[in-house]
Order: sequence, then C-alpha cells, then structure tokens
Amino acid sequence: MGRKDLINAEYWAGAHDAEMTDSERAFLRASQQAYVVAKQRRRFRRTISSLSGIAITIGLIAITALYFLSRSAEQVAQLENLSPVSL
Repeated sequence: MGRKDLINAEYWAGAHDAEMTDSERAFLRASQQAYVVAKQRRRFRRTISSLSGIAITIGLIAITALYFLSRSAEQVAQLENLSPVSL
C-alpha cells in the first residue's frame, strides 16, 4: 500500500469505524506498521549513504594531503642535497 493509499484508508476507517471488520482493522494496522518500518529503512539507508560519502571524501582529502606532504619532503631533500653556490 502506497502512502496516499494508506492515508485514504485511514481517513475512510475513521469515518466508517463501525462498518469495519476485525480483519480490515488488522490489515490497516499491519499496513501502518509496514509503512513505519519502510520509512525507518529509507532513513537508515540515507544515513549510511551520507556517512559513506563523507568517509570517501575524508579518505580522498587524506590521500591528497599525504601525496603533497610526500612531494614536499622530496623537494626539501633535493634542496638539502644541492651544493651551496659560492658568490
């Protein structure tokens, strides 16, 4: 049952409670619970996806920083190995 269908069913059930059978009430409760569970799962997946994106971004920044740190260390070593220029 989609969200719009569930809203319509809840509205109808509120207006026709006396006409509903026990199995219809049970179905409506099960549909409401299924909607809540699905919503929680979507939120969980969205959170995990966001955290994964953040972790990947941090990893890329760390790799880039290490690369430039390594290059800087190599350049410093090369400069130290140059003979001084006499004036």
